[in-house]
Amino acid sequence: MNDYWLLIVLYSIVGLTVLVATFLNYLRERKLTGILIVRVMFFIIYSVVPISTLIAVNNGSLAYKMRALDLSSNGINELLLMSVFSLIGFISLEIGYRTNYKIVVRRKSTYGFSHSHFERDFSSRGLNSAAILMSVISIVALFMWSAPFGGISGVVQYGRVIRSGYTIDGISNSMGFMKHFVPFGLFASVIFLALYRTEKRAIYLIEFLVMFAVSVIYSVANDGRAPFVMYLVSLYILWRTTTKNKFVRKSKLWIIIAVVIAYLLISNMDNILSLLRTGNYGTEQTDSGFFLFFADEFSFTVRNAQSCQEALRSGETFRIFKDITAACFSLLPSRFTPEGVEKLQTINTKYWMGNQIYYGGKPTDLMAASLYELWYFGIIIWPFVYGVVVKKLDKYFENLRDAVYGKILFVQLIYQFAKTVGYADLSLIVLNVFYLMLCHIIVLMFCPKLGKSQSNPG
Repeated sequence: MNDYWLLIVLYSIVGLTVLVATFLNYLRERKLTGILIVRVMFFIIYSVVPISTLIAVNNGSLAYKMRALDLSSNGINELLLMSVFSLIGFISLEIGYRTNYKIVVRRKSTYGFSHSHFERDFSSRGLNSAAILMSVISIVALFMWSAPFGGISGVVQYGRVIRSGYTIDGISNSMGFMKHFVPFGLFASVIFLALYRTEKRAIYLIEFLVMFAVSVIYSVANDGRAPFVMYLVSLYILWRTTTKNKFVRKSKLWIIIAVVIAYLLISNMDNILSLLRTGNYGTEQTDSGFFLFFADEFSFTVRNAQSCQEALRSGETFRIFKDITAACFSLLPSRFTPEGVEKLQTINTKYWMGNQIYYGGKPTDLMAASLYELWYFGIIIWPFVYGVVVKKLDKYFENLRDAVYGKILFVQLIYQFAKTVGYADLSLIVLNVFYLMLCHIIVLMFCPKLGKSQSNPG
């Protein structure tokens, strides 16, 4: 068990390094930024999750995971290497974020947007109309996607089966592609909540509750515990950013309350989703506890540490161009994907499970994807590039987050920042960006003055 304790120590060092960097930067900046969320997720994925998984497997709480997790001396060595890779990746991420390129930091015109133009052009009426259109698209897509399963009740009932990739006897869903449009409801719910928080109109609250229900159904249907929690956190962030100044002094109390609520949600997420799926609380509950939730939900990232290194030894690396191609076709129904084009998730799953029969797919986290894409150079290049992107977006929204639509976009990006650390497959990223861009285009349709603002800033 010496190797077991060595792994615990190494992943603790990674976590301590991330925590110190996060804490010191927060003390200096005293504000919520994209990089803060990325650091928190990095801490969870590359410290809390490995430690929780190792402890859970060692105690027998996640014994079934041992079918996939390689605990041989070779497997342990791969986990040891990933702890080092994770530390290098975090350092590279920080360097990328701290690098001040002029192309990144363009303070002069704030990319053509001034605060007054942002407030004027993205009016409440335009935002509400755009969100209503998004809601219609989301609801129609939900009904079309769920129809072959027997409607919404059916898709909720089969949620775990659908997400795992199992085929259901007698059901063939030719409308599976419509699932990609259901998340429009998430964007709409954020808009409605922001409008309600700023104007306190009952109609906005009703609209928010309707689309929140759609978002819950979508999460339950996919059995996505972690993404659902991230969505709730994004709503909380929006709530806090739209809080009037007179409540700022109580922010510490709100943080404590939020942490307690998050703990209760995480610890009971299986029970809650089971209640929504079956009407019975806790019928499918097998795991409980804060750390066991992370181990069960994200332990695929621990196995990824081994599968990606096995892939490297087998010559399955420098996949960057293959995965860009696969990402482009991910926007189309699967029947239009040419033979031979495989998503990174598919390749990773093959190495993940070996010769065992499997269903669904195992997504790649940031570090595993880095190794697949660019060999060992990837652990430096990909986190660095990600740091630069996050810095660019943080700077972009630095002077715009006082505007309502600025807050809405920022919250959407916070949600995506959190997901990308654990789900870094280019195909998944493209799908997420696809839905964000389409939603933004819908907003611009109802806010036609934006072009004039860009040409006449200030």
